Amino acid sequence: MEGWPERLHSGILYTAMLETANWTVFGVTGRIGIPVRTSALNLQRWVPTGTRLRIAGQAKNAEPNRLTIAVEAFTAEGPPVANLDRDFILPNRREFLEKMGYAEIPAAFAGLVPD
Repeated sequence: MEGWPERLHSGILYTAMLETANWTVFGVTGRIGIPVRTSALNLQRWVPTGTRLRIAGQAKNAEPNRLTIAVEAFTAEGPPVANLDRDFILPNRREFLEKMGYAEIPAAFAGLVPD
């Protein structure tokens, strides 16, 4: 998980933060959101490998069928080491199938996409 010697690879951090955004949508709405825009990773400082991080997402700019999630990563030392935001649409069944290219809703998503 190392990028620069003894530093967490920023792509690993970015991926963990994207997943946090995805799960925050589910936690806030109880349904699946489809990401439509993600900001760049705003890295405040490099993180030594082996450092424990807390990554937290928070909903902002909520609309009936859209939601923006702000995500921050923290160490125990205080201010965020990184942040990003990700915009989602909250699709109905037709929009989900169209955007994702599925013929039907996957069983794993049953009940998470409204008609």
